[in-house]
Amino acid sequence: MENVQHYRAMGSLCRQLAVFDPIHSWKYLIEAQKWEHRAEAEIASHFRECNTAGSSEPARSTTTPGTNDTRLKTSAEASGPCQM
Repeated sequence: MENVQHYRAMGSLCRQLAVFDPIHSWKYLIEAQKWEHRAEAEIASHFRECNTAGSSEPARSTTTPGTNDTRLKTSAEASGPCQM
C-alpha cells in the first residue's frame, strides 16, 4: 500500500505543476490522471487479493431461518476487514 501513497503524491505534484505552468497544464493534468489510475489499480488489486485469500471460507448467514431478512454475509465480511 506504500505504492498508493507514492502514486497519489505524484498525482498531487502534477496537479500543482499544472497550476504554476498554465501553458503546459494539460500535460501535467494528463500525467496526474495516469498516477491516479495507478493508485486505483493498486487498491483494486489489494482488495482482490484480500477477497480471494478469504474465499476458502463459506459465506455465513447472520439471520435465523424464517425471517424476512435473507441477506448473507460475503466471505470478506465473514472473515473480517482486510488489513491495509
